Amino acid sequence: MPEIRNLIVISVLSAIFGFIITILLGIWISKTISEIDVSRLSVIILTFVVAFNLYMTGLFGGVILLISSLIGFLAIKLRVRRIMCMGCIILPVLLS
Repeated sequence: MPEIRNLIVISVLSAIFGFIITILLGIWISKTISEIDVSRLSVIILTFVVAFNLYMTGLFGGVILLISSLIGFLAIKLRVRRIMCMGCIILPVLLS
């Protein structure tokens, strides 16, 4: 029975310790995120996505990414639901 008591004590202490760490990290992360320049972050993420796509799929994947992005922008411009345009993208991808 002492093993069960030790297990319960360790579990409760771990839960309390994890709770405190979560609260402190949450406060720190929320302060850090509020200082980030969103437009710069967007450019970094877009660059990473394009570079990773080109690395993984080559030029053909880059062309598919460009076409799908243009279709997405066109759907917004024409006020059409983007899900309707997915058929234009899915068919060529499935055939390749």
